[in-house]
Amino acid sequence: MPLASLMPLLWSIAPNRPKASLFAFGYHAGASWSLVAGIVRVLDTGALSAISLWLMGSAMPASVYGLLHSHDRKSQPARFCLALIFCAFPPILTGWANPITIAGLWFPGFAWVGLLATLIILAALASRIDLPIKIMAIIALTIFGSLSYRSPAAIKLAGYITHEDYSSGRLDGHEYERLQSAANQVAANRADISVFPEGYAGLWGPASEIFWLDMMDQADPNALVVTGAFLPLSRGGYENVAAVIDRGRAHLIKQRVPVPLGMWKPWSAASVPATFFRGSTLDSSKGRIGLLNCYEIVVVWTVLDTMIDRPNVLLGIGNVWWGRGTNIGRIQSEILAAWGRLYNVPTAISLNE
Repeated sequence: MPLASLMPLLWSIAPNRPKASLFAFGYHAGASWSLVAGIVRVLDTGALSAISLWLMGSAMPASVYGLLHSHDRKSQPARFCLALIFCAFPPILTGWANPITIAGLWFPGFAWVGLLATLIILAALASRIDLPIKIMAIIALTIFGSLSYRSPAAIKLAGYITHEDYSSGRLDGHEYERLQSAANQVAANRADISVFPEGYAGLWGPASEIFWLDMMDQADPNALVVTGAFLPLSRGGYENVAAVIDRGRAHLIKQRVPVPLGMWKPWSAASVPATFFRGSTLDSSKGRIGLLNCYEIVVVWTVLDTMIDRPNVLLGIGNVWWGRGTNIGRIQSEILAAWGRLYNVPTAISLNE
């Protein structure tokens, strides 16, 4: 993540738009190379198709940086700032290595002020300032961020990493065994909030809700439990949700941005629904919790949409079985931790690897 600060440096020394696009393409392709193996698994396609999709996804944000590049050196900072903003919001949803994420490392606890300061500094790094001064500024900011970080208010969180053989929308018939395992872990750890991965509860309906409520009440009636689930739709298919079990009730938080092509397929009736503008926070007995469901962790827009509601805890869930043997799960964990640092809120992530 600290290498994200090199992006504006490379962009600023590019002599023309094609080379600016090439630098940006190399940055995004290098940050997302792990997707190739994942695409082969999740889409059941060949290596050539997977590489093509990976390159296409890297080219989308790169084209934005290229188009906004200019020979006018004075306007470069403002243009780079616009590129960062455009790549953080729909419809450009593949720029998952947006340099703005470095705000959590530079300005921990500064929240929106830190985010704005990072935007300004990244823009300044794309200016005509001498390279040695830019490098010294990056080093100074990194040191400042390390020394100024203070741990958020104590709350016992437990995010579980599992290795189950299930995938999104394709169940393996072992939901009850997973429920028993979850209850055992909740009872043993006695955490304030326990988090289980995306899809962990399987198909969510009246029967599964009763089972989860009963088992979690027996395990620890004071605990708040979050688990991913699939909500069947009347037209067929399912919606990706997180079930929040709190004091004998279950609340559902629907995913806003399912992973493109793998789950969100606007051209297909079997697509998992996507709604970019809906809440992902919930007032609970443990305070207001914010939840990011899998792909939402790496998209800047969904994070900001969650943090604008000022949650006290930031939780992430994911199912990265398709990325086994890669660093995709680690990337998600580091990004979530960086946003938690920026807004000074405790975080927990649960992944099925």
